[in-house]
Amino acid sequence: MVEVKDHPEGDEIRRQVEYYFSDANLPYDSHLLAKCGGQANEPVSIKSISGFPRMRRYKPFSQVVNALRLSNELEVVEGNCIRRRKPLTLPLQVKPEVAEVHKMELKSQGLSKNMLKPTGFEDGATEAPITPEVYNQERELYDPNFPFSDRIETAVQRFVARRKFHSDTNRIFNGWLKFGGINHGPRMFTGGFNRDDLEDMTADQIGEVKAMHYCLDDVDNASKWVVDFEGVAKAYFSDFAPTHQHGDVDSPEKIENATRILRNFYNYLLQHDVCLEHTAAIYAARRVCDIATTELTSIHHLTNSLLPGDFNRACSLLFGSDAQRLKEYDPQYYKPSFPLSTARLIIKTGIAALGSAEMFAAAEKNKEFTWFKEVEEKTMGMEVISTQSPSPEVKELYTRPELSNALLRPLGMVTVRPWRGEDFVEYDLPEGLGRDDSAHPEFLEGGTLTLWMEEEILALLTKAENNGGAGTKIMGTLKKIFIAGEGGKDAEFWFLDEFEQVYASFYTVLPNDLLKHWRAPTVAPRMLKELGLEEGDVDDDGRLVELGVRKTEREVITPQEVEDGAGTWEVPSLGEAAAEKGEDIEIVVEDVDAGEEKAFL
Repeated sequence: MVEVKDHPEGDEIRRQVEYYFSDANLPYDSHLLAKCGGQANEPVSIKSISGFPRMRRYKPFSQVVNALRLSNELEVVEGNCIRRRKPLTLPLQVKPEVAEVHKMELKSQGLSKNMLKPTGFEDGATEAPITPEVYNQERELYDPNFPFSDRIETAVQRFVARRKFHSDTNRIFNGWLKFGGINHGPRMFTGGFNRDDLEDMTADQIGEVKAMHYCLDDVDNASKWVVDFEGVAKAYFSDFAPTHQHGDVDSPEKIENATRILRNFYNYLLQHDVCLEHTAAIYAARRVCDIATTELTSIHHLTNSLLPGDFNRACSLLFGSDAQRLKEYDPQYYKPSFPLSTARLIIKTGIAALGSAEMFAAAEKNKEFTWFKEVEEKTMGMEVISTQSPSPEVKELYTRPELSNALLRPLGMVTVRPWRGEDFVEYDLPEGLGRDDSAHPEFLEGGTLTLWMEEEILALLTKAENNGGAGTKIMGTLKKIFIAGEGGKDAEFWFLDEFEQVYASFYTVLPNDLLKHWRAPTVAPRMLKELGLEEGDVDDDGRLVELGVRKTEREVITPQEVEDGAGTWEVPSLGEAAAEKGEDIEIVVEDVDAGEEKAFL
């Protein structure tokens, strides 16, 4: 047993902290009650306790923890937290100050007092009433006769001016705008503006040139872009954010924050009548935020702890990829989810609950499951069509005394069909070979198959039959088990060996993904120098302002002058060939058109 080295003032530390949690103090301490949950006796961070005025002088922290380990009234638990050995039973005399504790915890995370002020993104945050003067001004700004790009630019700028952005809100909002065709940063090719330039501009013109959010140049080109608020919302939450901004949607709290930010902006557009012609689409996009909050949170729980479920893990351990790992890997590097005996019990109980009589008879007579053989494997996408929760009879089976120590969870069923996202690579198959052909890698007899999963997993899946035909999507590896029964009474079942990814029911892919690393065209300084040019010699598209190349005295040689041999002039090597042919010189590589129509916000 390792000896705990006490703090030199260990008795005083224990006496003070034990008092904090005592029956004499805790029922009256609203601050500490909020931290420990009163009778719930939730662990409280010792680091937080060390910040109390009477505790700040005790150093170092590691020895403070050691001192508290020796307490008879309190116990130190995992994560350097502490709680009462016996939970509080007395009634509370004050209400816990939850709001105050939340503020202190934010401050402990390095947030300043200014960062704790309202941002305008809080739940229930409302806009100030619009005055008649502002209303008339906005009717001019958002005149339906103006291009949509001008109106949305103005709306974004005014929205940003009325909100307080922190790093996370800034990253999410600007990431979504960029995905929807609105850049963030100084405009290219506007040059610098001095005080004299600004004096000649109106307030609106100054705001435009100084604006940090602007639409891409070709967004009003209907052949390249369409305004699709709902489509962009679906693609952002189901594909772009989980892939490129995963850190902003990797917990239920962050998911709620991301959807709240976009919902807040949609509300702004609706309240200020920015684009009345798209009102229905904005409402639809706002509904996507609500759906995304639910589905992305469910996907978080599915992928972080639940899938593929104990039954499928047990099958994998006996017949699938985990069985192979168990054979090949050193035990210190691979530890199965549970012992082989538990895996057999899970499978046998599942067969008793949902399988056929032939399957159960085989499991009964063949204790080691040697009659169970993998006969087929498919790595594919699946879409959930329907689920069937455990019946009362199945639940009763799992409560039997002989299973009480195994902690088994009742099984239900999920029916899936093949699914492939629009961005997934097609198989290199013969022309005309469809999924209804048995030679197709994703062919399923009857077009569907049934998997067995635990009840808590089924509750988090979105069913296509209840959701307009769209269900949760799962990419994974399926394996079919063939059971050789006696007297030719064979049986088979599928299980989910591994899953790669889970997607929302509204999974959408847009060509906007190609904009992730796109930057506005800019003049390459190295090429300008090599051609003997300066920035003012080229236009916004990177072409020479005048056709030809410069003379040494900053004059322009035209193609006709080249043909006539006029003037004394110097031509850099790249420019000479172009001048001789009478062509303009391309300074930059222009943006590559993906050849697809992109969605705008």
